[in-house]
Order: sequence, then C-alpha cells, then structure tokens
Amino acid sequence: MIRWIVAGILLGCGLTQAWADDDFSALKSEFENMLVAQEIPGAAMALVGPEGAIGKLCFGYADLEAAQKVTGETAFTLGSTSKMLIGVSMMQAAAHGELKLDQNIAEFIEFEIGAENGASMSFTDLAQHRAGINDRSSLYYSTHTYHQDGDHPTALDDYLADYLSPGGAQFDPKANFVEPGQYHYSNIGSALAAYAVAEATNVPFDQLTEERIFKPLGMKNTHWHLRDFQAGELARPYYDAPLPDFMPNRPYSLATWPDGGLRSSISDLSTFMAMMINEGSFNGETLLDTKDFHRLYAGQIESDAKAYGLFLEKFRLKGPLPERTSFWGHTGSDPGAVSFAIYNRDWKRGVVLLLNGEPDDDMANAFFAASFHLFKLEDALKSASNCD
Repeated sequence: MIRWIVAGILLGCGLTQAWADDDFSALKSEFENMLVAQEIPGAAMALVGPEGAIGKLCFGYADLEAAQKVTGETAFTLGSTSKMLIGVSMMQAAAHGELKLDQNIAEFIEFEIGAENGASMSFTDLAQHRAGINDRSSLYYSTHTYHQDGDHPTALDDYLADYLSPGGAQFDPKANFVEPGQYHYSNIGSALAAYAVAEATNVPFDQLTEERIFKPLGMKNTHWHLRDFQAGELARPYYDAPLPDFMPNRPYSLATWPDGGLRSSISDLSTFMAMMINEGSFNGETLLDTKDFHRLYAGQIESDAKAYGLFLEKFRLKGPLPERTSFWGHTGSDPGAVSFAIYNRDWKRGVVLLLNGEPDDDMANAFFAASFHLFKLEDALKSASNCD
C-alpha cells in the first residue's frame, strides 16, 4: 500500500536518552538500528549551510542485489520534494518576464481546462494548491500514472489534456475538480503548473530545469528521467507491490513526472538547499535575486501559522528543537522512497534526508526527528562525514 506524506506534517516523537545527550555515535547507531527495524536498505542525510553540505552521512545499500552501497552521488527518488523545482522555475520565468504569477495559464496551454475556473486559473493558484484540481485516486494511483522499468510512454501534455479537457478519455467534471480557492493539494495540478511554465518559456520543463538550475549549481546526478542515468547511479526503491500489476522493488516513472519524478543525490540536493538558504544564489551563481526569491514565500514569512508559498511549505515542527521553530521546504513519498528537505531562514541551516524504502507512518516522523539532531551535532558531523 502506498503511504503518502502530506504537506504540513508535524513531527512529534519521543527522544531516547542517547539522542537527548547529543551523542553523535549513539545517534548514528540508533539511526542504523531504525533502518534495520524498518527494512530500509539505504539512506543519506546531510546538514546544510550557506556554503553547502556541512556534513553528510550515508547508510547501507542503494541496491542490495548488486551490493551497491549508498554514496554521496547516489540518486534517490524524491517524490513531492521535486515540487520545489517547479516553484523556483516558475519564479525564474516571472523574473525573466516570460510570465506573470497572476497570469491565467490558459494564455499559454493548447487545451481547454473543463473546470468552472478553467479560463481564470493562474500560476499562483496552482503553486498554492488553490486551483481546484483533484487527483482522482482510482486513476492517479494506478498504472495509468505509474510505469515500471522505464520512462512513462505517455507524454505529459497528453496525460493532462486527457484528464482536464472536455472530451478527454479520463475527463470527469465532478471527480477531477473541487471548489477552487481553498487549499486542496494536487499532484496533477502541480504537473500542470510545470507544463504551463514550459509553454510560457518555450522550453520543455526537463530542459528548462537542466539549463537554469542543475547546470548552474553543478547538480550532475539530478535528472527527471530514468534514461538519463547510467547503471549504478540510482538507488533502487524497495517496496511491496502498491498498485495492481506492479512488481515489487522495480524502478518506475510517472506520466506526471514534474510532480514527483525527480531523482537526486544527497550532494546535489544539499547544493540546491544551500541556494535556498542563500535566497537565490550559491557559489557565485545567481538563480534568483533576493527580491524575486522572497516572492516564493507568497507573503507568509511573518505569519505565525503553517502556510504554503509557491510550491514551498512552511512547517511548524516538533522534536529536539525549540517550540514553534519554523522551517521552509518540502517532504516527499512514493513507493520505496521518502525524502525531506527543509531549512530555517534565521539559523541559515537545513537538513536533507533520503530513504530508498518505506517506513511505517509513525516511523517516518521518527526518521525526520532524528535528522533534526544534526543541528546540534554540527562540529562532530564535520569530521564524521562518510559519503565521499
């Protein structure tokens, strides 16, 4: 069964005495024990600052059958953490004058959206999950969307038009849409946002992110498609068969790949998060100036509540941290994959966690909370990194 980590999850789990004592060796040992108990073959986590990864830890195996260990360059499936790339790309296009955030996407896409707000749906509506698009579970969580052992044969625009446009084979005006204007998380809406950004820039979305994000940041082991990886570069996802006609532990892809199909290494994702901590720049490369980067927060910086910017979640997280500490970032989960990438604006520190297995729901929180101890163990982590 697929377990999805939704935006806004709160972490609240008890700490063992070893962790409360901030003992690095004990933390590492207990994290390894958690992986064994949950039958998760491999993991990587990092503490990130403005300069990049302060320290990285790699655990176990990327591929058990091949006896391939996790390294700093092993690319894990990110799931919905991929959505942060849509937000940054959208903001880059706005900064370049290729679109306006409040602009109707209907001005750019070639098919009609058969919702009551189809002609007025904006980029911001999609980025904040207020567009009223619903992921019909019976279709989205099926082999119509997920495809094993290769890239999905259905083109993104064909999938979207088939689902959203009157006359499409999967169009259902009652099941595919909800009342717009209220927060309603949507993977298909996210994929639509990426497609609309690509249409506005006249560059396919995978090529757009490669040219404007991956190459400037030196993210060499980050790609959207299985075909872009060589043998031995990917962490195999380990899962029971979550869908009809799915075989366990096989690589897979999504027709809606921008909403969760990115694969990245702990080294690359740490670099991306360092850019986020620096509010748009890293190592001499500027992806967004500070003013444009702040627009990703959608006016939610000063708010004391949980919020959603432009594909950027504001969390209030509990754990081994001061109460009501705010973080920005995203979580992700897909068959055989869990990811977590968050940062604190004031501390200028973030953590990244990647797993190639599926922990139980309550244990997912425990893994996230464990990564938070890296904030208090920075000095020890600098000398104990083992991923390179």
